[in-house]
Amino acid sequence: MDIISFATGNTNPESFPTEAFGDAAKRVISDLTVALNTYPGNMGHPGLRELMAQREFDREGVRVDPEHMLITNGSMQSIMLATEALCTGTDDIVVLEEYCYVGTISAYRTSGIEMVGIPLDEHGMKVDVLAGTLERLADEGRKPRFIYTLAT
Repeated sequence: MDIISFATGNTNPESFPTEAFGDAAKRVISDLTVALNTYPGNMGHPGLRELMAQREFDREGVRVDPEHMLITNGSMQSIMLATEALCTGTDDIVVLEEYCYVGTISAYRTSGIEMVGIPLDEHGMKVDVLAGTLERLADEGRKPRFIYTLAT
């Protein structure tokens, strides 16, 4: 799979609300003194997990127990944790979008995972190609560990 990296996407610094961000920090920093000086635990800050669970309910109508949420230090940590949990390290196959995050592709390559790309259209993965690919892999006796896609 050839890689064209679009990884370095930086926002316009002038669009960052510096003053509003500073004001918000001043309002909450005294309440968070202890939290700012201690580790939040291995699942992430409990208050943030509660906030994310509430957000999921407000946006999607889905109730999620904050104890079932994990806050990571970015997408790559999440991707690697999922990969470590779902892949065995031998003959692993992952089906993914033909064009996806370069960090994901690099991580899978480093882990020795075989990647099978699916072309995209305006709706995402081409479902007919995906179905045909899964059928072909099944006929070969090879089962993908998971399908990696971005819900954008």
